[in-house]
Amino acid sequence: MALILLLARPWSQALSLVQLIGIPQILSNSLGVAMFFAVLIQVEREEERIGAAYARKALEIAEQTLSYWRGSLHEAAEQICVILLEGTDAVGVAFWNERNEAAVQGKRTSYSMKLPIIQKQQTIGHFSLYYERAQDKNNTGSIALVKGLSQLFSQQYALSEAERQGHLVNQAEIKSLQAQMNPHFLFNILNAVKSLIRSNQEEASP
Repeated sequence: MALILLLARPWSQALSLVQLIGIPQILSNSLGVAMFFAVLIQVEREEERIGAAYARKALEIAEQTLSYWRGSLHEAAEQICVILLEGTDAVGVAFWNERNEAAVQGKRTSYSMKLPIIQKQQTIGHFSLYYERAQDKNNTGSIALVKGLSQLFSQQYALSEAERQGHLVNQAEIKSLQAQMNPHFLFNILNAVKSLIRSNQEEASP
């Protein structure tokens, strides 16, 4: 409207035009801005809702898999593939240990996403989640779910490894004590028998 007043001639007609369209234009622009921000807020709320839903699903899946990590990686992978197949939109799940496929459930498709297990900044294996359609793989929820599960699974594996290492250390300490105790125990028995023979040969005889 300011440009109309500056550039349009004659000025009187420009002023009349501005007076005619001014209030409707201001109202329509204000309504458009309000609608834009309303849509923006709604989109942000929807993203937060979706993120919270998939975060909850990731925690539920991780809770179901927690006990399996205490076994061997191969046995854990077989059980976790079943849980991932049931708990996600994937139609197939496979676990890869280095370059070898260690476990598989469901079917393979052209649309897959990796869920890596990382320990000490190294990938020790990964789950491949296979989807029926490209949009199932590329939607925001699936990507967020896989990233969350990767972090949770990596933490669970690290904790189970620490537990296994602690158990091995305890076993090694026990064996070391046994190795120290057994010769000492035998030596004491032999000394007792020797002493008994000297003091009472009849009692020491079989």
